[in-house]
Amino acid sequence: FDMESQPLAPVAQEERNALARRIHALKNRRYGELVASGALPLRAGVRELFDECAAEGLRMAIVTTTSRSNLQALLGAHLGPQWRKLFAAVVSAEDAPAKKPDPQAYRLVLERLQLPAERTVAIEDSAMGLAAATAAGIPVVITRSRYFPDDPVTGALAVGPSLGTRAGWSPGLDREPGKVGL
Repeated sequence: FDMESQPLAPVAQEERNALARRIHALKNRRYGELVASGALPLRAGVRELFDECAAEGLRMAIVTTTSRSNLQALLGAHLGPQWRKLFAAVVSAEDAPAKKPDPQAYRLVLERLQLPAERTVAIEDSAMGLAAATAAGIPVVITRSRYFPDDPVTGALAVGPSLGTRAGWSPGLDREPGKVGL
């Protein structure tokens, strides 16, 4: 929050910074508790996509501008303590502090994967994520989320409601698995 507008916030910048760090640590602990309680499941189709990519030998990466501790809490709870082994690269806020729509995190993951952008695809849920990946030259598929249900996502390869359904995608998906209908 904006401490400048909060009458009870400390006046000294050093005290404000300390308060911000305490609030952030508390937020991360609370997030970890929510994940551990089962209140924050993976979105539909995500686990299945991970499993299918692994079975096909496709390399996967995580690109997020959230903290490493939040990522660890979420994926550790849902994929187990060895979750990191599923991914060829993981980039979090500590690695790339510039937040999306800045392409810093995507450029770093391309470097770590040693792949050109056109050999990858990003799955995002927001206009900010689309902008970040696109600025790095990466094609994007958008799966809508409750956080960004109406973000304008012009330029995405496809837009759909969930990885867990074939219905509601634009462009539409054929009945035959593995083929996109245009």
